[in-house]
Amino acid sequence: MKVLIATSPFASQSKAPLNLLKKHKFNITLASEKKIPKNLDQFEAIIAGVYNFDVETLSKFKKLKILSRVGIGYDNVDLNYLRKNNIKLTITPNLHGYTVSELILTFLLAKIRNILPFHQDLKNKKWKREITYNLKDYKVGIMGLGVVTQKLLNFLHPFQIKEILINDIEKKNFIKKKNIKYVNKQKLFKNSDILIINIPSSKKNRNLIRDKYFSIMKKNIFIVNTSRGDLINEKDLFKFLKKNKNAFAALDVFKNEPNLGHLRRLKNIIFTPHIASHTSNTRKDMELQATKNIISYLIHRKLINQVK
Repeated sequence: MKVLIATSPFASQSKAPLNLLKKHKFNITLASEKKIPKNLDQFEAIIAGVYNFDVETLSKFKKLKILSRVGIGYDNVDLNYLRKNNIKLTITPNLHGYTVSELILTFLLAKIRNILPFHQDLKNKKWKREITYNLKDYKVGIMGLGVVTQKLLNFLHPFQIKEILINDIEKKNFIKKKNIKYVNKQKLFKNSDILIINIPSSKKNRNLIRDKYFSIMKKNIFIVNTSRGDLINEKDLFKFLKKNKNAFAALDVFKNEPNLGHLRRLKNIIFTPHIASHTSNTRKDMELQATKNIISYLIHRKLINQVK
């Protein structure tokens, strides 16, 4: 059986996924996410990254039985095509919460303690001490109550934050703590000092955070997005940050990666290149799980971690 590995890097931290595929006699083709091989009609499985698997691309895979995502997002995959052609889609859930939350916390502490400006001042031989704040001084708003937020709430607990506002479409996982309050989107955007976005991309969520909500946000709000770039209307974000110099954003994801567009020109923003889950241990775990998802289905005829 032939498997296309369309995520890069792959097996750079551990050869276990490749060894497992070889053990089960898979014929392996490594491709970059930017360039997929031309002869696709023989592949029965894909281990996918962020490459766009639209109808045009997927229709070239004549024997495809399963597409296994390294990660939990699948907004880059045409679900309708997969369903119509009985192609299974699997993900690697519950492996990224710690790592993504760690980056979010890093963003928060670096910003409120003014680390980057202080660092730059000292490099420029400028000794400038200014008052900074504690994380507990802020009202933290979080969109989404999935794996990342669950872990993030544990991270935030020692900082004694007085109030955390949460908005989520599901109520079954709601946590009952005296400092956590569940609010609608209007109240979340209006009252948050810090807004953390932890929701998936979907047709309903794309461009969700736009002028309509920027207009009611605090003029010094701090926005953190490590989920998907298309959740925020980047043109509206640019206008908001340009007008409100005390507002700030920390972004790990963008609508058209790696293009940052006009956002690059702003001073009140920091970027990282989509690395929220890109640590050695998490990457090893996700790649190995994505590999096991394929083997479980094609070899043992059992589906695990399926997206229905």
